[in-house]
Amino acid sequence: MREIKFRAWDKEFKKWLHQNIVNSLCIDRLNEKDSIYEFNQFTGLHDRHGKEIFEGDVLKSEATDRLYPVTWWAEKAMFRAIKGNYFLDQAKAWKNCEVIGNVYEHPELTEVGK
Repeated sequence: MREIKFRAWDKEFKKWLHQNIVNSLCIDRLNEKDSIYEFNQFTGLHDRHGKEIFEGDVLKSEATDRLYPVTWWAEKAMFRAIKGNYFLDQAKAWKNCEVIGNVYEHPELTEVGK
């Protein structure tokens, strides 16, 4: 069974919300277009150190040393890590990567920063 879990970035105060707050907000505000919160879903995968990988995280490939932001790909209903022409295969490569940050706290890691 896949664990469904979210985290939320407060755009106004520039900080992560405590998980208990996220759980109560998520149901009401997940689909709000003008929300002050940016919700990220857990991908169900972990990096090479066992850290949970969420959408919005930036992965560093051990093999190529490239940085890849994790995003939701609506057309295929899946998460992906892609940078330019480079794509990390979710099942094979993500487990050999490391989460080095996210696009909210470290927008300098990628042009995708929000």
